[in-house]
Amino acid sequence: MNRILVLGVFWLVILGNMYGQREQGQPLPNTNQTPKTTSDVPGVRFEGGRSLVFESFDRVSVKNYEKVSIQEVMFSGNVHIIFDGKKLKAQRVYVTIQSNKNVLHIAAFDEVEFRDENAIYLAQSFFYEPEKKTGRMRQVRSYLKDTTGTTTSPGLFYRAEEVEILSEKRAIFRQAHLTFTPADIPHYELYADTVWYFRDEVIFALHTSYMVGQQRLFYFPFFLRLEKMTGIKTVAGIEKRIGWYVMNTWDWSFAFGTMQFGLDFYERLGEYGFVRYANKNGVGPFQTLRFFGETADDVRLFYDPVNDRYSQWILINNEWTTIRQWGWHYMLEGAVQRENFTLTFYTEDLNDPFFSKKYAQRRETFTIQNILQPEENKFFSQSDNSAGYSSLNRRFAITSPQFSVNGQWTYQRMRNPEVSNIYLNDAYTYYLYQISFPNMTYTLPTIPLIDGFVVSTSMVETNRQHVGRVSVSASSNGDLSLTLSSQDSSFLPVTNSETFSLETNEGETNRVSFSSILVKTNTFEWLSVSSSVNGNLSYASSETLETNGMPISDSYHHQENASLSFNTRLLNRVISWDHMLSVMNRKRWSSFEINYSNNVLYSGAQVDYTMRTSAGTTPGLGKHPFWRVQFPLRLSHTFQYQLFRSIYQLAPREYSHAVSVSAGANWLSNIMVYSLSYSYQTTYRITNGIEDDYINNQIRETMNLSTSLGLWWFSFSTGITMDTLNRKTSRMDWHYPALTNRIVGSVVLENAFTPVTPWTYIPQIRYRYDLLRQTNLSLSLSSFATLSTWYLPFLYKVDTFAYKADLFIDYLSPRSSFFSLNLGIVLWPQKYWKVDFTTQIINRKLYRYDYEACGKFNEPYVDFWQNLRDGLSIFDYQALKRSFFQLQALNFAITHYINEWEMRVGFTLQRQLDTLRRIAYWEPQIRVEFMLSGTRDQFPPYTKRFIPEELQ
Repeated sequence: MNRILVLGVFWLVILGNMYGQREQGQPLPNTNQTPKTTSDVPGVRFEGGRSLVFESFDRVSVKNYEKVSIQEVMFSGNVHIIFDGKKLKAQRVYVTIQSNKNVLHIAAFDEVEFRDENAIYLAQSFFYEPEKKTGRMRQVRSYLKDTTGTTTSPGLFYRAEEVEILSEKRAIFRQAHLTFTPADIPHYELYADTVWYFRDEVIFALHTSYMVGQQRLFYFPFFLRLEKMTGIKTVAGIEKRIGWYVMNTWDWSFAFGTMQFGLDFYERLGEYGFVRYANKNGVGPFQTLRFFGETADDVRLFYDPVNDRYSQWILINNEWTTIRQWGWHYMLEGAVQRENFTLTFYTEDLNDPFFSKKYAQRRETFTIQNILQPEENKFFSQSDNSAGYSSLNRRFAITSPQFSVNGQWTYQRMRNPEVSNIYLNDAYTYYLYQISFPNMTYTLPTIPLIDGFVVSTSMVETNRQHVGRVSVSASSNGDLSLTLSSQDSSFLPVTNSETFSLETNEGETNRVSFSSILVKTNTFEWLSVSSSVNGNLSYASSETLETNGMPISDSYHHQENASLSFNTRLLNRVISWDHMLSVMNRKRWSSFEINYSNNVLYSGAQVDYTMRTSAGTTPGLGKHPFWRVQFPLRLSHTFQYQLFRSIYQLAPREYSHAVSVSAGANWLSNIMVYSLSYSYQTTYRITNGIEDDYINNQIRETMNLSTSLGLWWFSFSTGITMDTLNRKTSRMDWHYPALTNRIVGSVVLENAFTPVTPWTYIPQIRYRYDLLRQTNLSLSLSSFATLSTWYLPFLYKVDTFAYKADLFIDYLSPRSSFFSLNLGIVLWPQKYWKVDFTTQIINRKLYRYDYEACGKFNEPYVDFWQNLRDGLSIFDYQALKRSFFQLQALNFAITHYINEWEMRVGFTLQRQLDTLRRIAYWEPQIRVEFMLSGTRDQFPPYTKRFIPEELQ
């Protein structure tokens, strides 16, 4: 037997056995009244290197059971013990030792404090077996230190009637009260019958209640909090029409990209798995690489409209059966990029056109109501009555700065007539339906013919600026003295471009004058000319195939474009004179005669000439930025002429002129802005010998005149467009009122009053009036504002108050008039309570308040004020029903900030429309959730929708 007795308790056991001076179990005399320290009684070391250290105690007694080789040591009074890296403090501690080898049991009572790594337990009693690392505590107070790193909280405080230690990192709490405050009587707490705590992994609780004071406010079946972020998200629920489901999603991020794995189990759909990959940085030669693959042991589902559910049973050949198929589908795309080269590609394939779309409706967020209220959990809506994925495609593209080539292969789904069961994988196959390859483009580099030809003159302005004067004197001891002066004229002038040196002898004085020269160069560009040639070529082909691979149609096309530009700038670029000659040649052909006529019309060449002349300047009066008046002026003319055209030969060639002039005045830093613009367009055809209603082959002629005036927040604008073309049967008459027949549309005067921020609460007004018909068109008023934090009596603060009101009156179509009001407020009744409220009210029957409009539509007149009072009578259902001020949505939320937790209670009232039954109804909804601020940790939110039973 290997026994090592170190200063402490066990030498008393030996002395007691040798001299028999005291009875077993009688306390030994306290020879030292001061508590023992570590240096006095270091401890006892057992087999295996384990030790038991007694830091301090007041009294000790020993019971020795020789027959079973067991000693029971009883410590009392401020006992401190260390074992296995754990610390124990109590008023009474009992240690049971077997054969001086093993510590069988440690029990502590009265003011127990047990420290285990990051956890501290305060209890009335403590029982522990070091060999098994198990134990039990009663009437425990402690906290669980946060290990997620997502909060600054010291941990989760709790009280428990009993804690059962299962291992070093696992424990069970019974009748536990959890909170984030160390107060003995907290204002709030979370109560759980049983809590499973796995350190650094998970906290799971059953039958959890949120308590305010001594009252239970909300109940939740369970609570889950992950202490270690595994990346795995599990969603379980019961869907009304497909039964239970468990969906697992794992997100994994690493240096080369991100991956997502999924593995799902369904009651009626079967099993489904997928993997998704997307690179972050380059992977080998690939700049971009993405992959998605999915597979399923799929069960065919069919919708039963009578019972509103999906069934696995299908009637085939007068026999009810189920169909289970193994399906797969993948997609791969990527890009290879080099300095002047890029290759992109995409491909996909599958063997089952049914299963993939069904599993696209999976979920990644867990909500408890999906288990508690399966009747309201209806997200699945995919039946296998018909196959999906009617086509697949594979493609690639190679691009460079000047050349590109691409191709695409399209595969069409087809029915396999040899398989009678249309729900089997073998009943469908994909065949190559269309080939689009090669498609090529080549862009010729720009060839400059004239580049950098500029005629300009420069004027240099020199300005000498006086800086100062210095007198330099030498004394007999060799010291120099400097004297600044600005009066004496007998100074030697020196500029900043000169260097000089002075020799000053004893008794002499030299005078130097310093000045600077400012040189300013003004360049005036009289003329600049540039010219270049551009061009590009393209070729495309496509072929459509039959199911047997034989072509049934094809199309080939090539096109060449070239342009010659000549650009001139005059008088410091005030005047622009640009010319462009464009040449286009194209041809389309096919091996099949059915497309011959269209190909002939489409093929051919065209040569166009365009000349554009423009001038613009902005002179001004005055130098002060605020008082300066600017007069922007712009003039342009565009001439287009079709020199040659062999495409669409039945249509004549054309040439056109377009002239536009705009002028205005800006004053008082754009507070006052006036503009006037005029444009004229005319088009002629180059005659093809056709006699018709046109005169001199002029086929189009229009002119437009518009003006606007802006003065601070007020603006006025109007404009007119006229068709001024003379025809043989319709000459232009410039006299009123015949002139009005040539007006395109109408002449509308629009007035607006638009306050800017922060004055938007003043209503914005827009009024439109038809000058030609002398009638009102529309009137709109809009007001909106957001008020920031302000304080009211009896409230902590009002964080935000916002509203937006719109009124639109359509005089020509009264039924289009409407009024809408949006309100939102965020207020804090108390420091830890926040209330959010938003609502929307719309009235689309404003015409019912007008006698004339009601008579026009044969509807009864309604008094506005009475209708408004009905809308405010919130406790009178019939009045609310009569009112045209209809509530569209009502959202009300309360948030209680509980240290780092938030309790959110939301109430929503939404107006729902059932388009099938053509009815509308209100759907209230309440949602309760608890969330740890800044993290995803939360109780499963609880949502309840109150749908009328007859509408469910």
